[in-house]
Amino acid sequence: MTDKTINTKESQQQETSSNGKSSPSNGEIEKPPPTPVSSIVLMAILVILTVVTIPSPLQPIGKPTLLHVWYYGWITAISTGLGVLPLVFMPNLDSYWIGISNGMCF
Repeated sequence: MTDKTINTKESQQQETSSNGKSSPSNGEIEKPPPTPVSSIVLMAILVILTVVTIPSPLQPIGKPTLLHVWYYGWITAISTGLGVLPLVFMPNLDSYWIGISNGMCF
């Protein structure tokens, strides 16, 4: 092996961070991977389902109908699921920010 190949391998090993990912050598910020199309389609389906199933009137008069009960349960489930939304669009969050977010939950 030549000195040049040894130096190249050493520099690549130095660029590799503790989590196993290599950082760009020219100072550029590494862009996160694009959001998968399936995630975007699923999000659109959830939004459409939420809008289409709004009961009329929204506030039940007298006894609530099955549609009211389903819709309010659906809104509760969607609201609970919104906590994962940042992870869909930024899957490589730093553990520092995950810790801050978890701390804010309590």
